[in-house]
Amino acid sequence: MHYTDIGDAGLKSLLKMLPKNRTLRHLELGACGIRRGGADMLKTFFTQGKSNLEHLGLLGNDDEVLDDLVRGWLRRSVGAD
Repeated sequence: MHYTDIGDAGLKSLLKMLPKNRTLRHLELGACGIRRGGADMLKTFFTQGKSNLEHLGLLGNDDEVLDDLVRGWLRRSVGAD
């Protein structure tokens, strides 16, 4: 789905579908216009464990959003604040 410009609104729709799709393992959302609101949705979605995704590609979206996601996941995985 690279370069589809789905933005946060499209991401929201996609995240509603993912719990129902138990076979999708690899999803590329590079350069799709995902911003802060989308990052917040992703954090919530993945902390709830609603997906079987093994890979989520986000390169080419807002760098600040990606930095925030990585910091949040690292903090959670190593238990640091």
